[in-house]
Parts: sequence; C-alpha cells; structure tokens
Amino acid sequence: MEEFASPLSDELFRTIEQRARQLRRRDQEDYEQRKSFLATTSVRQWPGLVTVPAGTASERQKQAFVTEWFATLQILRDIAGTISRDENRPRWLPSDVPMGAQADQFLHAYYYNQVIGDDGRSLYEEKFATNRADPARALVPAFIGS
Repeated sequence: MEEFASPLSDELFRTIEQRARQLRRRDQEDYEQRKSFLATTSVRQWPGLVTVPAGTASERQKQAFVTEWFATLQILRDIAGTISRDENRPRWLPSDVPMGAQADQFLHAYYYNQVIGDDGRSLYEEKFATNRADPARALVPAFIGS
C-alpha cells in the first residue's frame, strides 16, 4: 500500500491544517442550526456506534486479540528498526541481513541473557513487573550491549 501513500511534506501538512481550519469554521457556523434541527420531534435520535454493544463475547475476544497482535507487530518492527542500525548491529553481522532476522536473533539472545536467571528459571514475571510502564527502557542497555 506504500505505493499509494504521499510523503508528508511541509506543504502537504500546511494544506491539511488549512483544510482542517476551514472545516472547523464551517462546523462551528452550522452548530446552532444543526442542534435545533436535531431537537425537532420529527428527527429520530440515533445514539451512534459507540453505544451499540459490540457483538458476542467471542467476537470481542477476537478483536482484542487482533488489536494486541498488531500492537505486538509494531513493537517488533520498532525493535528491528533499532537493532538493524549500524551503531546497534553486532559487528560480525552483515548489514544486508533482513531486519526481521536481526530482530529475531536479538530477541532470542535477549531472552536467554536477560530473562533466564542463573538458575535456569524464567524471570519473565519479575521483568514484566519492572518494565511494563516503559518497555523500551529495558531494551536500551541491550541495544548498547549488542
């Protein structure tokens, strides 16, 4: 889909801002008329999508999974982008290795070096409790040491 994307240049950004101001102005000018129109008894009120219950429990669980999955994919992309930079990539690893493979190997090493304790026990819960407020902070020392 990138082939259909436009780069966000300063000119495009200013045009978008100008259009947003025009639309806000029109919306403000129309506010009172819209309010009185919607107040008439002839117009049936619709509470909107936000108040409509979201399907079955299994559909909500599925949606929650998809949302978490996409968030996780973005975290992996961010790690891949960081670890594959020249200053973070291990010297022995060629720069033409795909970013995803670099991230995979980095996370594999991170898990065995940082999450597994000396006694072979996983410290996952402790690490999660320590880093859940700022997960990126836990990776910074690992990037430096890679």
